[in-house]
Amino acid sequence: MGLDRRQFGILLPVFSLPGEGTLDGARTFVRFLQDTGAGIWQVLPLGPTHEDGSPYLALSANAGNPFLIGMRSLSDRVGGPVSTLAEAYAIVGERDRRSAAFNDFLARHGGWVHDYGLFTALRAHHGGVPWFEWPEPLRRRDDDALAEARRAFPAEIEFVIWQQFVFFSQWHAIKESCHAAGIALFGDVPIYVSHDSADVWQHQELFQLDGQGRATAVAGVPPDYFSPTGQRWGNPLYDWEALRRTGYDWWIERMSIQSELFDILRIDHFRGLESYWEIPGDSPTAETGTWRAGPGATFIEQLLARLPGVELVAEDLGTITAEVDALRRQFGLPGIRVLQFGFDGVWDNPHSLGNIEENMVLYTGTHDNDTSVGWYSSIPDWQKQLVNDALSHYNRTFPDSLLACAFESRANTVVLPVQDLLGLGSAARMNTPGTMVGNWSWRLPRDASLGRAGELLRSLKTAYDR
Repeated sequence: MGLDRRQFGILLPVFSLPGEGTLDGARTFVRFLQDTGAGIWQVLPLGPTHEDGSPYLALSANAGNPFLIGMRSLSDRVGGPVSTLAEAYAIVGERDRRSAAFNDFLARHGGWVHDYGLFTALRAHHGGVPWFEWPEPLRRRDDDALAEARRAFPAEIEFVIWQQFVFFSQWHAIKESCHAAGIALFGDVPIYVSHDSADVWQHQELFQLDGQGRATAVAGVPPDYFSPTGQRWGNPLYDWEALRRTGYDWWIERMSIQSELFDILRIDHFRGLESYWEIPGDSPTAETGTWRAGPGATFIEQLLARLPGVELVAEDLGTITAEVDALRRQFGLPGIRVLQFGFDGVWDNPHSLGNIEENMVLYTGTHDNDTSVGWYSSIPDWQKQLVNDALSHYNRTFPDSLLACAFESRANTVVLPVQDLLGLGSAARMNTPGTMVGNWSWRLPRDASLGRAGELLRSLKTAYDR
């Protein structure tokens, strides 16, 4: 299931599965992938989200989103129809908590799941405000205050832990079905975590925070041609020296858990491991930041030594320096290329067809791009002519011609967003960076015809030996 052979996959987040956007829809989609000869299913991060729904700003780097739990599957296990997790818990929660499977789950995940349960209970108790606005004893994790909170909310904590047990159980069942079908699961690991998360609350010493839990330095990228003030993401930056002194334990445990869920892991914003843009915590924009050296090869060496066999992909989009590229190549990590970025007539554009290398994962577009149909309809006429000229010999209409171009490329791995496979327009866009409304909600319609899509994939697989 490695990335060193010609293959293809489909990008479809779990929350975009048809129906309820839960794991109930996964098995049908896996059968579709198997029927087409696909070797990869790529999803977005699975964590519990804040109110904006972004999977890249989760309440926990390790937990699964309980809203993704398949209620039909849970009903089958309960022995009758249930409509809520609370209803199912009332029936089987106590039995589950006495089971060997539950104890095995705690043995593997006890290092984070108990604190996540407490964090979730306390966050609900305080009306959803961030942990750094809680009363000081809880904010700084005073032992007596934490013990009192655990005594105050035992039922709430156990319910949260049980939800994680159910989520991981269902996901492992999906993973087994994927492996039986010869399909690898491809996950995404955001390099930074949300300030308001169980991770930062539990491990404040590993982040750049003041005594009140406020971020003294936050992540982002500097001003460029597209943004005169840069991008201020707001995630607290790591204290990489503190992490180094621990042997990068927190990061490696995080990656270990993700490698339990997935066969392939993409490190989002890989360039932040080589150097990162440090923005003062009180700065309203990214203009006043400073470049700082990241952990680089030292961290990656530790990661690969302690998790032998982990399959990594470096998300190296954006402005990438020679040093970042050298770090990726030093460890033989595949990079990312996007066809939508490749039609500008610039000879050394790394996304142009002639510059795409074998050790790459090639996309027509990503979750942050418009769909390819939406992109094509919005580009200027001169660029549209470049696209038409490059794709004319495929004798296919757009976007099928773009898909054929990706399949014919030298890249070992091609991943197609399902929206491009179906030829959907901008209404099916997943995310528009820099906006807060209307993202992360698109779902594959129940009546979407995958029959033609399957035929197209099978024909492309045969034509281009994937």
